[in-house]
Amino acid sequence: MQVDEQAASSSTFPQPPTLRQLYGGACTCEVFGDFDDVSAVRQVPDEQEVFCSRNFGADSLIIELLADDAFSKSDPRDAVRFHFADLAKANQAAASEVLQCQSLPPVNFAGKQDERTFCSVAAGWQQCSNRTGQVEDKVFVLVGCVRYEKYKTDVLITLNCGPLGEDHQRRADDSSAAEQQTGTEADKDTVAFWGDAVVSFLKQEKQAHAVSYLRTFAQILNSFRVVDDNLFVM
Repeated sequence: MQVDEQAASSSTFPQPPTLRQLYGGACTCEVFGDFDDVSAVRQVPDEQEVFCSRNFGADSLIIELLADDAFSKSDPRDAVRFHFADLAKANQAAASEVLQCQSLPPVNFAGKQDERTFCSVAAGWQQCSNRTGQVEDKVFVLVGCVRYEKYKTDVLITLNCGPLGEDHQRRADDSSAAEQQTGTEADKDTVAFWGDAVVSFLKQEKQAHAVSYLRTFAQILNSFRVVDDNLFVM
């Protein structure tokens, strides 16, 4: 019984990202191994790819192609802040806050410079109301903006970490306890990049499991690649 419990606990960790084909193979991007393609169970807009965690049901990863929405924002941090605010508006958030913004350095694919103009990330929270008007818990949100000036398109990669129910919270606590035994330099690097405010928020809101997402979100953004630019032909 003890072995089974340990196995169940380890399975709650976000599994390492694996490369997935997006938009019919026109793009590729790494996605957490335990995130399933939502289009297998319901219709998803053509410009979106949506994945949900099978371990933490409220957590989702959305990849979206947006044309021209933020092109007045030439600064990487301004662009990702624009998208964060736009998402909060679309979600009818009663309140929201950006805790940190960063730009990511250029990446190379097999020695070839990627055609992206820039890549930036924002971490923060949004607080929405449910259908009865009651204000819900804060949702932690990671937003990545990969701009392709060539295609007049921003690729928006959003990770939503929703409030955890009691069962999920227990499993998250188990995962966090296990991570405390293994986290060393990786944790220092995470805090150095994202800042104390982000990590403190996650602990305060009992969403410490999302720290694991912080460690690999930049990796996911840097993995996004356009394979067939016919996707952007209008």
